[in-house]
Amino acid sequence: MIYRLASTLTLALMLLVLSLPGSKARADADHTAIVKAALTRVIQPGYGAFAADSEGSVVGAYAPRGGVVTYWDATARRFLGACNARDGCGLAPTHRGATFLLTSGEGWLASGGTDGLGPRQATRYHWDNHAILVR
Repeated sequence: MIYRLASTLTLALMLLVLSLPGSKARADADHTAIVKAALTRVIQPGYGAFAADSEGSVVGAYAPRGGVVTYWDATARRFLGACNARDGCGLAPTHRGATFLLTSGEGWLASGGTDGLGPRQATRYHWDNHAILVR
């Protein structure tokens, strides 16, 4: 619980720093444009789930109404990428670093990360935003 709260607070801080005018974290114009587009799309509808990867180096944030998952470098506080994931919300680390399990109310599961969303696997269940890594 504390780990998940720390991840949420870390992401909230990253979003705040990245959105400040003249922020050092917004070093180049291309990076700034990508981050701004992702934040605009994601923040407006709100986040449903946050998770840090198994190594604690990448934080994922799932915005189910925006249909997107964003990935952030937890140390550098830098936007790493995003993937589209409609009607989902569950987000949990996997045993591989920078890779997450994504769940959907439509019944699919997929792995995703900074390199995109993997193939969706249909299940007979409809998932909510609760997913955890079982070791």
